[in-house]
Amino acid sequence: MHLRTEIAFIASLAGAWLPACGSDCPHTVVDKSSTVPVDSASACSLATKVNGFTGTITDTTVCQQACNDTTITECFLPYGYVQQAQQTPDGGVTCPPLPDGGTTIDLTCEVTHTEGTMSSGCPVAGRWPRGLERPAPVLEGSSALGSYFAECALLEAAAVLAFERLARELRAHGAPDELVRAAQSAAEDEKRHARDVGRIASSWGAEPAAVALPGGEVRSLFDVARENVMEGVVRETYGAALVTFRAAHAADGLVREVERSLVADETAHAELSWALDGCARSRLDAEQRRALDHARSEAITELRSALEREPDAVLVERAGVPGRAAALAMVDLLEQRVWRQAA
Repeated sequence: MHLRTEIAFIASLAGAWLPACGSDCPHTVVDKSSTVPVDSASACSLATKVNGFTGTITDTTVCQQACNDTTITECFLPYGYVQQAQQTPDGGVTCPPLPDGGTTIDLTCEVTHTEGTMSSGCPVAGRWPRGLERPAPVLEGSSALGSYFAECALLEAAAVLAFERLARELRAHGAPDELVRAAQSAAEDEKRHARDVGRIASSWGAEPAAVALPGGEVRSLFDVARENVMEGVVRETYGAALVTFRAAHAADGLVREVERSLVADETAHAELSWALDGCARSRLDAEQRRALDHARSEAITELRSALEREPDAVLVERAGVPGRAAALAMVDLLEQRVWRQAA
């Protein structure tokens, strides 16, 4: 898989869905999580009901029956197991044997709810470091374009902090020098991006909020890898496609100029995320790798949820923001052509 080529191809294909995220940007909060062992026949039956083969089953009735709990809102099988299942011409599924020759496999059962509202258009590109509080939304009086790009600039600034922390943690964990240098370079890229995208926001009457990440101890390699899967392998890869799409479709000259200058950097950051994922997995055990597979599946599901609403028409026209259909098409294509290749 050549990630750079795939991202450009996917962003191009998604243009067919031209009329993101609207004024209400939901995210999933897990209130309760537990596991239930299911046998091979039950796992195979459940694999026919997953959402887009990510492993997540969003039919609450099915989940409540399988989990034997009427409060459950969604459930999922391990990503690696579902990924190996093969669709048959009649719409069924031919399932693989259970991992490690076992007789049961864990079904994760969750009680979740959705919350969160933003007025900026809620872009999803870039890394948001764990532990960083999101500032209050930008000024209510600013335009849809100003609010959107103020939020974009905020995410770029947050990515500076994320990559600076990542470089420190990679060095502490003895990662290859080229990964450490790539993370440091990415932080410098994001400083420039924050300034440039901030110029767009200012031109439309909005100023990005400032962000600061409290210091802390070096996290475990697994915690670093889990954040990288969600914020890098999933969100940054989508973000690179999003920037490529906006660069091709923005009618506003300043937006088009800035977006085109970001494409190569954001794609390189996505490539770094994948390289880090491969390096980390080589040092983690089987259970931790399965947990990373689930984190990837969870991040894809959250990304779909965040893109379910239509953006303001002016964002589509002036800023090249993909409408709902185009944004979800990019996620579908990334899942088919990129994320499924990860296991």
